[in-house]
Amino acid sequence: MLARAMPELPESAPLEADTGRIYRLDRTLVWSDVHEFLALVERARVSDSERLELLERAIGLYEGDLFDTPAAPPFAWAIDPGDDATTLRQQYRGVFLDLCRRLGELHAAGGPDTCLDRAVNLYRRVSKWIPWTNVCGVRS
Repeated sequence: MLARAMPELPESAPLEADTGRIYRLDRTLVWSDVHEFLALVERARVSDSERLELLERAIGLYEGDLFDTPAAPPFAWAIDPGDDATTLRQQYRGVFLDLCRRLGELHAAGGPDTCLDRAVNLYRRVSKWIPWTNVCGVRS
């Protein structure tokens, strides 16, 4: 199917053989917004000078949970729990929420290109995902 969609590639080019019936896309040939999101997160960890910009770009890529629309096929690899009992969807949401908190802290701390209103907006985004029973043990 991939060879038909991309006739300029050799038939075996986009796939790396794996065990059993599972195949993985070759990241040197196929790149997605998820790959870019994770790459930006990693670069932000090591780049103090570009951290604010990189985190803003990463958050801008996150438009919603992985394959979380009615039209999305129920890919088992995205929605089935792994060894740690979380799904890939949950793991990426956790990375996103952590980024929102970190970026909010950068904006709240002040400095070049920061904005306190942006910090408030980011904290609001995080708070909509936190169950209120976890805040001071009180249910709202």
